[in-house]
Amino acid sequence: MADEEDTTPEEGPDESGAESQEPESEPTPPPETTPEPAVEPTPPGEAQESAPEAEKKDTDPATWKEVNHNFDEALRALLGDGGLQLGGTGTNNIFIGTTSVATLGDNHTSGAPGRFEATLRSGPVSSTLLDRIRASFVEPAGYQRLKDTLVARQIVFVRARSGSGRTTTALRLLDETCRTGVRKLDPDTRLKALEADDFEDSHGYLLESLDPDQAAGLRLFHAEKLSQLMRDKGCMMIVIVGETVPLPAREVGDFVIDELGTIEPQTLLTRHVEWGLRGSSVASTAGALLSRPDVKEIIAEITEDVPPRELAELGALLVEVAHDRIDLERVRERYSRVTQASFLEWFDEQSDPEQRAFVIALAVLNNETVTLVSDAAAILAKRIKAVEIPRRFDRAKPLFKTSLNQRLEAARAEVVQDTLKLKYGDVAVRKVRFNDDRFPRWLLDHICAQYSEEFEIVREWLTELGEQNNNRLSMRAAVAVGLLSVYDFPSIYSKIISAWATADGYDPRWAAAAALQLPSRDPALSRLIDRLLTDWIKKPTMPMVLRRTAAQALGTTEAMSTEKVLSLLKYAARQDDLILSYMIGESICRLFRQTEQRPAVLRALLNWTADEKFPQRRETGLRALIYISRFLDDVEVVESAEEWPIFLWVADQDAVQREQILTLFGRVLIAAGFMHGGYARINNWVRRSRRDQTLRAPLARFLYDVGRESGELDSIREHLEYLASMKRNLAGTVRTLLLHFDERIVK
Repeated sequence: MADEEDTTPEEGPDESGAESQEPESEPTPPPETTPEPAVEPTPPGEAQESAPEAEKKDTDPATWKEVNHNFDEALRALLGDGGLQLGGTGTNNIFIGTTSVATLGDNHTSGAPGRFEATLRSGPVSSTLLDRIRASFVEPAGYQRLKDTLVARQIVFVRARSGSGRTTTALRLLDETCRTGVRKLDPDTRLKALEADDFEDSHGYLLESLDPDQAAGLRLFHAEKLSQLMRDKGCMMIVIVGETVPLPAREVGDFVIDELGTIEPQTLLTRHVEWGLRGSSVASTAGALLSRPDVKEIIAEITEDVPPRELAELGALLVEVAHDRIDLERVRERYSRVTQASFLEWFDEQSDPEQRAFVIALAVLNNETVTLVSDAAAILAKRIKAVEIPRRFDRAKPLFKTSLNQRLEAARAEVVQDTLKLKYGDVAVRKVRFNDDRFPRWLLDHICAQYSEEFEIVREWLTELGEQNNNRLSMRAAVAVGLLSVYDFPSIYSKIISAWATADGYDPRWAAAAALQLPSRDPALSRLIDRLLTDWIKKPTMPMVLRRTAAQALGTTEAMSTEKVLSLLKYAARQDDLILSYMIGESICRLFRQTEQRPAVLRALLNWTADEKFPQRRETGLRALIYISRFLDDVEVVESAEEWPIFLWVADQDAVQREQILTLFGRVLIAAGFMHGGYARINNWVRRSRRDQTLRAPLARFLYDVGRESGELDSIREHLEYLASMKRNLAGTVRTLLLHFDERIVK
């Protein structure tokens, strides 16, 4: 195969029991029907004796979920729940969070807010999203011209600024003209190479970002060829081009629409509020809400140049006001005329070293606990004063000089009561945050752009935060660094991200992987991140630590297609490195969490776990299966009191994926070194079904079919009987499961 080396790596060391260590694991009986040795319970701590100390927590589901949660929190705190315009020009946009009225811009998302899997890179656009657009869309002035050009030529290039509603407009037009379905093409698609087999009849296709090199090479021949191809297939295509990307006007000018025209702000805002209140129990109508004097004051400050995306976000916030979920004063602060000039005046007022350190720390740790922000500020203040006040006898300062309230007042921030989720439960804490949620990103951008020497101090401080053995701190630092890298990628990458990426510790490597997520979502940098991660994986001269970091980043990156991610992980999986195998397993988990990626992931795992040429790859595939069943074992089902195991839930929803999962889990149960993990999961599932009877029948069907598929039916039955004899509280549940077994045998 093209991606293999000439020499086969030697088989790695035996990892027997490595996957079995978890609090709920139960003893497993020796299966009499197989030649494997008895599988005894692994004493706590022994299962991962072969893994470095810094990596042991990587196999703990609680730690893995904690990292994801802290990354989500960092995104929301720094970027907010809506959109973010980056840079002074406003031409680049990053959107995090659930697809909603507030985030219908250039990226469409799924999953919980801030999840790593945020952007739909390619594939079918959901009917739910198209329905939302249909309900809230307002045609820009140039919509009819765009539609006429598309109908006449079947393909059109839309060159418009980011934030102008270009993606929403394109999706609405394709939905209107191609009711069979709308799909997004992968950004790596080469227009010149497209053939009839790449398209489904009567579908609309959107290419959301055209590479500048492709744009420069387009000729009339290519445009006309695509136009004829679309006509033959009954399809339509819209290609979005950045406003600064040149197109050869003499060649393809007749296929290009520059700008979409204006949208009347009041009309768009009203439409979004109407859509947000549709079906709501709130008594207030859109007209009544928008007619309130305090709301009209906010609307009066909206100018004609406000991007449609901002109006959509304002509409969503006003709907929240109508539901009494947020206070109108928050909306007023967000949309008041706080200019960049007044922000700069405020920043210049923070002249005291401790105060300036405090506001910078708050920008990175916005909405974190008072203690964490204060401690981080103290570290930064020492670095600042070491430069500003180099003489030792000048460093003394009076204690209790400035209270927290004074710092907050000067910083335009506040303390709020909140809860913090700890290992053993939630605790009440005081958190500190800016009154204006734009200040964190404004402040970081300002320091990076205007204070090169001072930023070196901040850079060293951010690097230190990312290396802390505290993923709350490291994730906050990572998001801040990721944001800064969009402004100045070469400098931030060379001075911060690369240092984290080559560190031995788990937290700094995760910080590097997380920091690469924001630039991977930026059209101008995504291809660069693609090439960077590809080099880290495939270049033979790259150190192993970079392969590990790349493997961590690949499961979350939006810089490349799922197929390419899986191809790179497959290439890396033949390496004889246990930590790298852990990282690949984590990335496979993240891909599997995305519903639309599961078919590709299952096909890959079927291939990997059957690989005899590279035993390391087979073991990595088996490890990924164990990780999926441990880390993602939390599907909420309405009719059940307990969360369903993800394998059981997916197998119950899709017949094709069921057969694949049966084969894969059967391979886990017969693999030396991995059967421990497989039987431990069965123990966990049996305990859940004891607490929730609705799980028993589907679990029995699943286990029976796994046993029949793998030839391990007798071993599974013996294991369940042994479990019942060891755990009396499970005896009744096991009897019910085995009754289902017998019924299936009779049938």
